Amino acid sequence: MRLLLNTHTFLWWLAGNEALPVTARAAIADEDNDVFVSAAAALPGPHRDPWDRIIMMAQALAEHCHMVTIDSVFAD
Repeated sequence: MRLLLNTHTFLWWLAGNEALPVTARAAIADEDNDVFVSAAAALPGPHRDPWDRIIMMAQALAEHCHMVTIDSVFAD
């Protein structure tokens, strides 16, 4: 499976933050999965604006990845 992590997911994974759901941690740790970090993570400034979200979703679609995020906007 191909996974695309957004900024907070990536940072929580690195920090070992238990706020990241167990299922997400397991998927990221699974060596059979390819894990990528969103290009939006490199952008300066806030990461909750609509343009950052559009970039993340476009990248996930273009790269055929499952988005790993706790951002409720993507659940819709």
